[in-house]
Amino acid sequence: MKVKISLLLMAAMLMVLAACGNQQESSPKSTAKHIGVMLTDDGLGDQSFNDSSFKGLEKST
Repeated sequence: MKVKISLLLMAAMLMVLAACGNQQESSPKSTAKHIGVMLTDDGLGDQSFNDSSFKGLEKST
């Protein structure tokens, strides 16, 4: 009797663990890339790093 109960409990635990498996949802993956530039507080128009990095961003797209 103890063996049957042990086997039943073990089977129940295995089913619970199998139900908690990691299932990945199939979602379409986008191949688009997002590019951004971090500017300083001065913003554009400083004729220095901000403007040159923004021009490089525009060139890359």
